[in-house]
Amino acid sequence: MKLNSPNLLLHSLLLGLLLVLTLPAQAQQPEEKANTCPNWQPNQLPTSQAQWQAEYQRLKPLFNTCLHSADFLAYYGAIQLRTGKANLALDTLERALLLNPNHGAAQLDYTQALLHTGDPYAAQALNKQLQKQADLPPLVRQQVKLNQKQLNQLLNSFSHQLSLSTGYDNNLNTNPNLSIITLTPQGNKVELPNPAENQARQGATLRLGATTRYTQRQATSQQSLQLAINSRLSENNQDNQHQLTTSYQHHNQLINGNQLKHQLTLLGLNHGGSHIYTSLEAQQQWLTTNGNTCQLSPSHSLSYQHFPNYNNLNALEYRLTPEASCQLNRHQIKLSASGLYNHALNTSRPGSHRHGLELTASWQYPLGKGSLAVQGRQIHWQDHQGYNPLQSNNARRTIKRQQLALVYLLPLSPSLQLSSQASWQQQTSNLELFEFKSHQLELGLRWYF
Repeated sequence: MKLNSPNLLLHSLLLGLLLVLTLPAQAQQPEEKANTCPNWQPNQLPTSQAQWQAEYQRLKPLFNTCLHSADFLAYYGAIQLRTGKANLALDTLERALLLNPNHGAAQLDYTQALLHTGDPYAAQALNKQLQKQADLPPLVRQQVKLNQKQLNQLLNSFSHQLSLSTGYDNNLNTNPNLSIITLTPQGNKVELPNPAENQARQGATLRLGATTRYTQRQATSQQSLQLAINSRLSENNQDNQHQLTTSYQHHNQLINGNQLKHQLTLLGLNHGGSHIYTSLEAQQQWLTTNGNTCQLSPSHSLSYQHFPNYNNLNALEYRLTPEASCQLNRHQIKLSASGLYNHALNTSRPGSHRHGLELTASWQYPLGKGSLAVQGRQIHWQDHQGYNPLQSNNARRTIKRQQLALVYLLPLSPSLQLSSQASWQQQTSNLELFEFKSHQLELGLRWYF
């Protein structure tokens, strides 16, 4: 991590020298062998890069002689920092602080050196210590506050994404394409016409999406808050969909280098102008970062599912998901398997409780100037009781669904991507009302900022 902040650095140097002169005498510890270090103080501070370089060359021969002078090391480390030698400055300023841990100039510039060498968390900790010192001169305290503001901008950030795509969907309402419905009252077979509004509808689509994310980073943890809005508009308003998702994530860095992620997600879905679904999910996931080719990331989650217009469908669902991801040369592969149990909260829910299994596999590979991703999913679940006496003689409903998506992303600029996607899904069941097929084609843009 490399920062370019010459103005802040120059202020730091000036204020650091001021601090040397203004700190109380008792804060300055006696320096051993100070008489061996000749007079090195400048007549005036350099005002150009060439003068800083000249000052560095002037003091370089005195370095070994003045190793026991905290004031010299603080000033010399500041010069090294100003002339682009951040790693050398880090070592020099550490020496100064070993001689005098309360040396304000060295502390102030050491914060900047940590930033320039890619350790903002240590810089943050040191700057917080400086903020707690009650005897700092007002100008120095102001510089410490500016440093803290710079650290906050670096470690706490917002990111945004906007997406726009257009395409075609041959089953906007995921309904079966049945003109006749077969019922089995008391074991008898009865065929009834299926109204057109309950059959599959097709049409062009326009998708709009917006996501904003705030991330706060610390040395051993990270937390973020995300808000996403996604809408699908179609020719028929009754097939319009709007989804609002908000989530909070917290990552803890564990002693062995792995991470433990906690996530809370609230989702709301509106279809055709009506609020049809809300869920609240809590998830915990173990993220391994051991550097191996393949890594395991098991997780489990508990969600509450609420259907405002059909309260008898409300449920609690628990999922246990072992997951593995592998990086093989340029191939990125991810596999997961979820076992789920869905507990009906109302005894009148058709089919009562259900259990199931979900398998997911994805593959990503750089192709041309972009990247190609393929994802497949297989879902299988079954009710614990018969679904409806009028359908298949009250058989327990079984659902099998296959999904396949192909996505290609092509960067047009560092912040703009062209996206194209083709997806297909098919659901089969022992109850014909729950069978459907659909495919979608989309082309759009994604903008990151």
